[in-house]
Amino acid sequence: MNIDANSGFLESKEMQVVSLEQGYDAVFNQYRKDRKKDLAKANKLGLKEKWTDSGLNLITLFKNNVGKRTPNIQESDYIILKKLMATCIEKRVGEVLSIHDNNDHLVASGFFLKHKKTVTILVSSTDFKNRKNGANTFLIDRAIQEYEKNFDIFNFGGSSMSSVAKYFLSFGGNSLNYQQIKLNRLPFLFKLFKK
Repeated sequence: MNIDANSGFLESKEMQVVSLEQGYDAVFNQYRKDRKKDLAKANKLGLKEKWTDSGLNLITLFKNNVGKRTPNIQESDYIILKKLMATCIEKRVGEVLSIHDNNDHLVASGFFLKHKKTVTILVSSTDFKNRKNGANTFLIDRAIQEYEKNFDIFNFGGSSMSSVAKYFLSFGGNSLNYQQIKLNRLPFLFKLFKK
């Protein structure tokens, strides 16, 4: 099905990506100073990465933080997300990375979708009470370090919020344009991720 660019159904969007083909060291060298400061802080605080964590832990973290600021998310949206993550994990095209502090408290978590040579952050959250520990930067950095071995592109998924896009670009990335179809009948939670 072809959609005319002037039909009103297409909307121009941006996504932020980082090329992993250059290797981790080259990517790290392009991080903005505040990202490097966050990583130094995270290392000093002894944050730890945990791969193959449960998707339920991520959903609970999201509910207790991002979810409280977005009351339109329904319980049915979380159920769909849980099923989606479980299916992707079972088919080995998705995985969860969680970050814990030195008291084993979950401070950040993200779900990564793997397709061909691209890895995409589908959903992530941090503990808003612990936002000054560099956990989110640590999460993304550890994912980049892990995935650069087997993937060419790290996709942040894009955001129409300039502050979020700016944060993604601070990892040395670029913005790419794409066309989005405006008609969206997905559950609210997935609409939120596409904003």
